[in-house]
Amino acid sequence: MRKERFAVPQPAEDVPAIMWMPGREQRRRPLVLLGHGGGLHKETRYIDRLGNWLAGEHGIACLAIDLPFHGERITAAVLGLFGVPAADTGSAFARAARQVTIPVLFLQQLDDRLFPSEDGQTLFGLLGSADKTLHANPGGHLGLPRAEFGHTVRFLRHHLGAGGDPDSGAARPRRPRY
Repeated sequence: MRKERFAVPQPAEDVPAIMWMPGREQRRRPLVLLGHGGGLHKETRYIDRLGNWLAGEHGIACLAIDLPFHGERITAAVLGLFGVPAADTGSAFARAARQVTIPVLFLQQLDDRLFPSEDGQTLFGLLGSADKTLHANPGGHLGLPRAEFGHTVRFLRHHLGAGGDPDSGAARPRRPRY
């Protein structure tokens, strides 16, 4: 069994993909497209295990792709209202934070009783992104100021290429008609 990563060229952007191929060469064989849930990626543990099992033990080729805004096709993130204690910087979660390299807007509430501000600052410091911004506000966990929603939309529009100022009414996405 072999696993091969590649990209499917598309006009707007290449689509990251992975294929699990059985070890035996065959002229024709079944192919299964493996789908993953929202917010996950093509190599999520259960997808990887399923691809390995089907290709390795049953001779069935498998393909998984990252849909838009999944896996490698995520181009920006808004995180926060969470933290990592300084004593826990070796955890799997902390190691994963170091791998985040996309632009990040990190929101923090300074009087958060669920996640102390020191833990939020520790997590922010662990993020591997060179393009990260921390917005810290007074108030408890659910007391995010209304203005932060506007900042979040501007951040996402900037990094996702949507353009426009959400407060001006320009370049707003239209609702789909069904």
